[in-house]
Amino acid sequence: MADNMGEGEPHMCEERIQRDVKVRADLQAIPLVDPEEVLFTDSCCYRHPTEGLKAAYAVMRRTSKGFEELLIGKVTGKESTQLAELQAMIAALEWSEGKRVNIYIDSAYVVGAIQVELSQWIRAGFLTTAKTPIKHEKDMKRLAEALMKPAEVAVIKCRGHDKADTVVTKENQEADSAAKKAAGYTAQYIMMQTERTVYDLLPACDANVLIKEQQKASPHELTVWREREATESEGIWRSPDGRPVLPPGLIASMLQEAQGLTHCGKTQVQRYLTHWWHPFLPAMIENYIRKCRTCTEYNVRPTVKPHKGKFPLPRMPVQEIVIDCTDMIERVNGYWYLLVAVDAYTGWPEAIPAKKEDAKTVIKFLINQYIPMHGFPKRVRSDNGTHFKNKDLQEVEAALGLKHAFGTVYHPQSQGKVERMNQSIKGKIGKVCAQTKLSWVEALPLALLSIRSSVNSITGFTPYELTTGQQFPGPGAGQQILEGGEASLSYKPYYDQLTTLVSAFSKQVGLEKGALQSQPPSTTDWVLLKVIKRKWSEPRWTGPYRVVEKTSHVVRLQGKGENWYHWSQCVATEPPTRTLEQIRTENE
Repeated sequence: MADNMGEGEPHMCEERIQRDVKVRADLQAIPLVDPEEVLFTDSCCYRHPTEGLKAAYAVMRRTSKGFEELLIGKVTGKESTQLAELQAMIAALEWSEGKRVNIYIDSAYVVGAIQVELSQWIRAGFLTTAKTPIKHEKDMKRLAEALMKPAEVAVIKCRGHDKADTVVTKENQEADSAAKKAAGYTAQYIMMQTERTVYDLLPACDANVLIKEQQKASPHELTVWREREATESEGIWRSPDGRPVLPPGLIASMLQEAQGLTHCGKTQVQRYLTHWWHPFLPAMIENYIRKCRTCTEYNVRPTVKPHKGKFPLPRMPVQEIVIDCTDMIERVNGYWYLLVAVDAYTGWPEAIPAKKEDAKTVIKFLINQYIPMHGFPKRVRSDNGTHFKNKDLQEVEAALGLKHAFGTVYHPQSQGKVERMNQSIKGKIGKVCAQTKLSWVEALPLALLSIRSSVNSITGFTPYELTTGQQFPGPGAGQQILEGGEASLSYKPYYDQLTTLVSAFSKQVGLEKGALQSQPPSTTDWVLLKVIKRKWSEPRWTGPYRVVEKTSHVVRLQGKGENWYHWSQCVATEPPTRTLEQIRTENE
């Protein structure tokens, strides 16, 4: 075999690669030596305030005297920077027909298309893998034709907006300026100036300024000063301990300066203003901080504390179930999630592994597993996740006659029964896996078996006992057949005993769980809403919002859709009013 290695048709791999990868074999990415022409292309695309997007391109030519503008053009149709760069290259190639030319461009999109993608698009018929036309299909076909027109061509990528002192950089900047001029773009500078700087909050407050400001006080204010034993000496009003009286014209500026950029609290502001006196200074400081928007949004404050509530107790099994989907973190055979349903009356758990957290999984669970085994629940409770709150599930539940109730947003306690069940299932699965080395999917039935046959610390019964009226069959169930050879109970007596036992269990469960007690709702009409997913630099509260509907534990707010929020996420606040600064500005 080795003797025949020199025979046969020789391989031309390098030539084949050049032919397949490049549109033309002599296409270069580095400058040609001694070219006839050196061209630079650039584009500009911007949004005009009234005319919308505007785009244009320019082609510059290097001459013995410097640079000259060779071609300019405007883009029509769907203007974009990519399309303008593409048309600029096409214009430069068509102008260079029959010549040896170097073309510089700062567009990675165009260079990548010419050097890499264009040959692939030609083989694919300018179609994507989805059999749809590629972007800018018409211009890409023109580019493929234009690339064949020069005798030799090199398309070189240069850096855009480079600050280097080179010939290529200067010529690229000339092309950029020409393209902006063709598009009608003019540089715009925005000057921003604060209304009031930190350093001019207060003028220099000498004796003359203080006397002038105190003289602006109204007769009523002067009367109050006198009643509080303030006296005038050398034109300056002073308190009984000798501190100057804070004039009304400087109160707002003084408070703003004392609070500073960090918006310090009431105690520190009082400390800063301790050398001034006013009969109502502490109250004014407290009111100023209470009205401060930044302090309202960022300060930690206590929320409304409703009394501990209870859901209405169901009167029978399967009357109400609570469902939830929890992430199991570890993937087993494609299963990521655990869908759990708990009977609100008996505490009986049902759970299945799920590959996706979506409405389809929930629908299949209800139709194929829960309802055939337990019957139709009258009420389904869950959180506000998209896998529960969606049109598909609503249509299925409406067809089955099920009512779906959603808990308050960002308040898992509203679904506390199923959240606690998630914790119990995960805990038991973890123990099973640690001892048996099974996966969590394989350990799930053992965990459910344990929970169904375990005594609930609140009711004193197991979910199995509350569901069937008897102990879970097994080693702990006691003797099942009467001793002494007596005959087993017939069907009718057994049914009567079972009914009586279940009824007795039901009464005991009701007493253990307690009756529902009505509580009056909060009386506030305006609240701030806590930001749940908050970054450290963002406000803690949003609002204020007006209360539209409320109960003892939840509230619905104007402008926040149909969602209900728990009172523990709200802070009572005052209705929005105009600030003193706004009133003062309007009167000026």
